[in-house]
Amino acid sequence: MERFFYNLATDKYRGWPFILPKAILLVLSWAYAGAVVFLAYFSRLQQKRMQCKVISVGNITVGGTGKTALVEYIAGFLCSHSRKVAVVSRGYKKLRRTSVAADYRSMGDEPYMLMKKLQGVQVVVDPNRIAACRTAVLDHGADTVIFDDGLQQWKVYKDLEIVTIDSANPFGNGYLLPRGIMREPLSALRRADVFVLTKVRENAHATEIEQTLSRINPRALIAKAVHKPAGLYRLDDPLRVFPLSFLKGTKAGIFCGIGDPLSFERTCEELGLTVVAQRRFPDHHDFSAADLKEMARQSLAAGAKAMVTTQKDAARLSKELCAENLGMSLWVVCIEMRFIDNEEGFRARLRGIYSA
Repeated sequence: MERFFYNLATDKYRGWPFILPKAILLVLSWAYAGAVVFLAYFSRLQQKRMQCKVISVGNITVGGTGKTALVEYIAGFLCSHSRKVAVVSRGYKKLRRTSVAADYRSMGDEPYMLMKKLQGVQVVVDPNRIAACRTAVLDHGADTVIFDDGLQQWKVYKDLEIVTIDSANPFGNGYLLPRGIMREPLSALRRADVFVLTKVRENAHATEIEQTLSRINPRALIAKAVHKPAGLYRLDDPLRVFPLSFLKGTKAGIFCGIGDPLSFERTCEELGLTVVAQRRFPDHHDFSAADLKEMARQSLAAGAKAMVTTQKDAARLSKELCAENLGMSLWVVCIEMRFIDNEEGFRARLRGIYSA
């Protein structure tokens, strides 16, 4: 059902059978727009300053725009400058309500992945961002908090508001939820201090997206970044990283449950994999042994010698699942974010919040 409504919102369903459902969603999106503008306005009237610097990384659309990779980049940069950093997340689709951050079920996949990758960075999972900031400061001594998915956290004053924009699909069809993928009207981008255009081709120059952003918010810095594969590892041996060329030419079955599956599938092509089977699961999917066995069955039937997935999906594959006899190895692609334009300007904005 979730996939059905997403396909309506992204206009993947076309033709007369979908005219009425889309009309109903359009009316609902008008109601949603009024509600979100009202809520954002009055929430900002109650804004609270935290006892630490707050950097927000968010987006104006649903779906993957590369926020988590940017959070990782920022945390690493600030730690290298002797800042005590905590990442705050609501733990989207976490499966257990608990204060103990033990695994992805209690944290959510993205916070859990960040906790595993960012040594020395505390990850606090709490839908109440104000309470999470207090925990980060009082219990962990943080002087800087990074909000993962924080654009719609209107009640907290942010020292730096960063908005990630997917350059391949910046605003969808322009409609707000549920008719489109926009969380807020474009006017909300006036709150941004920095725009990071993600998934940009290296040879891209000034685009219509940049012109739109500059027209809406001329004071904001615009930087560009790409997400590049950095290495491969086997799920049962994550400490041993192999070069990207290791699986070149290998017949593989690939699967993922992320917001932008197409980007992963393109990455697999760039790695030279011969993809013989593939499957897209819903975003943040909770994998079962049956899921993996079925994927392995399809892959083996197609002649695959390996299965490949994303690092975010790997966070949702438990040790028990890893121990399953799948008949082939399961590989994970490591992804890192690299700036291709205005990286120094971006870093200057980060440093600047401490001199303000």
